[in-house]
Amino acid sequence: MDYDLPPWYSGSDAPPRVLERAVAAALVRPEVTRSVEAGHVTQQELLRALDGAETAVLAAAVQAELRYRAQRPGWWALFAVNAPVGRWVLLVAPVLGLAALAWFVTVLVGLPRLGALAVVAGTAALGVVLDLLLLANWSQGRFSRRLVIGWSWCGCMLPQTAFEALLASGSPQRPLLLATAVGSIAVSVAAFLTVRTLLRGFKHYGLDDVARVAFTAWEESVLVDGVLPVLYSRLNEARPPVHSTTLTAREAFPVVRADPLRMHVPTPAGAVLAGLVDQLDGGSFAVAGPRGAGKTDLLRAFCGGRYRPAGRAPDLAVLVSAPVDYVPQEFVVHLFAEVCGAVLDRFGPRHPLTAAARDELLLLNHVRSLTDEVSGKGGFKGFELAGKRAVTLTGRALTYPEVVKRFRVFLGRIAAEQATERESAPGRVIIGIDELDRIGAGEPARRLLNEVKALFDVQGCYYLVSVSTEAQHDFELSGIGLRSVFDSSFDEVVRVDYLDLVHARALLRRYVLDLSEQFHALAYVFSGGLARQLVRTARAIVDLGRDRPGRDIADVVRALASAELTRACQATADALTAADDREGVTGLLRLLDERPPTDLKAYGDRVLGAYAGGRSDRVRRLRDAVAARAYFLATVTRTFTADLTEDRMAALDFDELARARRYAGTNPDAGLSLLRDLDRRWAT
Repeated sequence: MDYDLPPWYSGSDAPPRVLERAVAAALVRPEVTRSVEAGHVTQQELLRALDGAETAVLAAAVQAELRYRAQRPGWWALFAVNAPVGRWVLLVAPVLGLAALAWFVTVLVGLPRLGALAVVAGTAALGVVLDLLLLANWSQGRFSRRLVIGWSWCGCMLPQTAFEALLASGSPQRPLLLATAVGSIAVSVAAFLTVRTLLRGFKHYGLDDVARVAFTAWEESVLVDGVLPVLYSRLNEARPPVHSTTLTAREAFPVVRADPLRMHVPTPAGAVLAGLVDQLDGGSFAVAGPRGAGKTDLLRAFCGGRYRPAGRAPDLAVLVSAPVDYVPQEFVVHLFAEVCGAVLDRFGPRHPLTAAARDELLLLNHVRSLTDEVSGKGGFKGFELAGKRAVTLTGRALTYPEVVKRFRVFLGRIAAEQATERESAPGRVIIGIDELDRIGAGEPARRLLNEVKALFDVQGCYYLVSVSTEAQHDFELSGIGLRSVFDSSFDEVVRVDYLDLVHARALLRRYVLDLSEQFHALAYVFSGGLARQLVRTARAIVDLGRDRPGRDIADVVRALASAELTRACQATADALTAADDREGVTGLLRLLDERPPTDLKAYGDRVLGAYAGGRSDRVRRLRDAVAARAYFLATVTRTFTADLTEDRMAALDFDELARARRYAGTNPDAGLSLLRDLDRRWAT
């Protein structure tokens, strides 16, 4: 009979078995079976695509796995009523107890041996019948906890009663006495553990269900976030590129539930950073690039294990955000506490590092006060002499140098422990500090780096810090003798650029089936090379195709352009309501409130002509941004039409159009200039 054993009892929560089930589920999905039946690819080719990618596939679902591991019941749950040990204790112990009681009763009353055996067999049969009744209710989920507890105590106490009866019988034989004692102790311990688990189950009622939900979420994440992207890439590679202006995308479920870690596509910057980490035995590396280029996604992917080579032990990774308003010493203490928390999650409760992490957290969070007191008292015939001596030791908060020293020693211990886990490819200690680029390259950023860089040179520990482009500029100037804190803090600076069309296409081909090259280019230029915006645009395109299958690309572009221009005009109008020149912006506000126009270029010219004599620079910047956005949408609308054939696409530079999309938001004048230049060149 199958009792639906939880995965933590049956061993089905082992990562290889989870991956095996995810692969089996992926191979029977409709979009996969259609491609296999059509002869585009075989199941063996799909399985070969997954060979060697197990680490990356499981790393894509590492967050879901950690949530499950945190909810997984402990060892004591082995004695629960639905666990193998607890189940057999509940079924076997009472039968043995009844049989033992019957045997000793027959011995006490002096029944012959055959009669005693018959009574014992009948009593054991009665216990089996009661077990079957219990089991029938058990399999249907109707058993009572009170019944189970009583039945457990029956199995626990009856051997004890029989043992007492044996002692009262006079002079029992020593072997029989010893066997009775051992059996009674064994049954009593097993029953006690079962009852203890049941009583604890009242306190933690429902945690098994929570763990099951977390396990199901982990399995789904392995399938959707890890296995399907690999298979989708192979399915798209098996078919030649499709050039069509009709929207035929039929599957984009992973894009619908996009996640930055899962949607990360390996980029040249990621490969460079992974190479540096593999070559060096510790160090600090800056991840530079413009805002929105994907620095945070790269740090998350690296700390999440996406760049961990196959065969290497798991890393101990921590990712924290640098606050804009902070006290440097407090940030280091916060980082220390985060590392201690990661150690508690990474290692078992009996590991020496776990005890050390708890001690460090206690020292960081509390001030100790120790009291030692000695007293004495003596007397003789009414005369009494008393004495008392007390010593109180009150701790103090650690100074900042002491915190740094303890942190460095603790990191060294972690790195040494990671190295001993697997000698050939040990795990690493990776600490990511994100959002430092929000502080810029000014005095706050320099002050933070001056405080944190004291932790950088720890062997086996790697620091990954996101910095601004200004910080990269300071680093590069060190080559001509202009040194700065950024140059002295980092071993290397890795630049993260915007996605180009090649990498954008690679990302979309991992998560969307049957999307033509024209729609790949459309999603790319609308995103401007931002991975996050690329996912949003792809999701919007697939939703449009789902609402009305077979849409023409021109219709899709009009829908996307209308929605984007409407959002831009509404946001700008809201900003203008707080402008200091309220009378002067009236005409511009009316223009922004108009319904989306059909001639986007003419609308852009009208926006540029509005507020011509205004006195507010902020209003002019907002006006120029809307005009540049309208010009960009006009260029996209004229480009992506039914005439956009494969030959036409080869003659166009979509990277320039994506660059114009970025300029339209950051430097409208440069964006307008580039868009006008593209219009002249692409019109010929």
